[in-house]
Amino acid sequence: MSRPTFELARADRDELAVLTVSGDIDVDTAWRLREELTTALAERDAVVEMSGVDFLDSTGLGVLVAGYQQGRNSGHRLAIAAAPRRVLDILELTQLTTIFNLYPDLDAAIEALLGSASSAG
Repeated sequence: MSRPTFELARADRDELAVLTVSGDIDVDTAWRLREELTTALAERDAVVEMSGVDFLDSTGLGVLVAGYQQGRNSGHRLAIAAAPRRVLDILELTQLTTIFNLYPDLDAAIEALLGSASSAG
């Protein structure tokens, strides 16, 4: 059985960075997510779209928490979209559902962040 390939893509939408992650976020791959989150949250709000994530270990969890703290310190928000049940279970077990903005899908996260950022219509 081969290990899922870690993939990370960034696409900016207006004043929002969307990071789409798939595969395992673990000790071997979390540094890539940390780099992208650090860069994104220095400039703008960010959403991590996780529908393709197969596994999240404590290192990956630490990256998400550090991103949350960095965003808070820089006045930007971090949202998590489309986290699979196995990731939600970890967030619930660690009680991190109380700090993260969790959305069922990417569209809901984008609407929440961009909709509350401005009311231009």
